[in-house]
Amino acid sequence: SAGYSLFPRSVYAFDLQKKKIVNSFVTKSSLNRIKLADINSDGKKEIITIGSATGNMTDTTGYHDFTGWLFVLNSQLKPVFAPKRFGKYPESNIGLSFGKTFIDGEIVFYFYKKSKKENTGEICTVDYKGNLKTKIIFNKAVKNVYAYTNKNGNTNYLVGFNKAMVYKLDKYF
Repeated sequence: SAGYSLFPRSVYAFDLQKKKIVNSFVTKSSLNRIKLADINSDGKKEIITIGSATGNMTDTTGYHDFTGWLFVLNSQLKPVFAPKRFGKYPESNIGLSFGKTFIDGEIVFYFYKKSKKENTGEICTVDYKGNLKTKIIFNKAVKNVYAYTNKNGNTNYLVGFNKAMVYKLDKYF
């Protein structure tokens, strides 16, 4: 989604043969950076998406846009685990790794807070049950994370803080 919205946002399952919507996941949060990965080894890909804290809607019940969210949905568009809440509007945001989103059995995402009081960033991983597994905190806002596996099969992260600063970390941070 982009821009200002007063209407709920959704992910839809569409039957191409019948040309109709067969299911949806409705939220008041923006939905972006949608990725697919089989996070629970059942042979089916789950939908991984984040909802940014944009503060467009006035209703703060349910999955609203005054909070950042991590959503993981199954093929029926039902949450695999309870959506994870991170930060609040207007001082925080959440994003998925630009490279691999699912590495070594965990979802990789970043989160930052930027306000007059705080300027911090975090890289986090969550397992297929929604348990927070890894977290590293920086004293500056994380703007981007690129996760990849190198030619030796090792997981690495490139962490961007601003235009001039990038860190390289291994999977153990």
